[in-house]
Amino acid sequence: MKRFAQQGGHATILHGASDNIIPISMGREIATIGQDAATFIEVTDSGHNDIIARAEREITAALSLPQRRGG
Repeated sequence: MKRFAQQGGHATILHGASDNIIPISMGREIATIGQDAATFIEVTDSGHNDIIARAEREITAALSLPQRRGG
């Protein structure tokens, strides 16, 4: 993620608050490493496999944000 940030990239990380496969702390850690290159969105009432179905509002909002350009 550090190299990604150095290249001017930006990632939006959506993570289910009830994810029992990948702990939410791991998603937060990745976002923290990326600093300004990552936006972390915690999706309440969502686990690992149902996040797409439950996060429509969050996904739509994230895709509506202006895209950052590297370089």
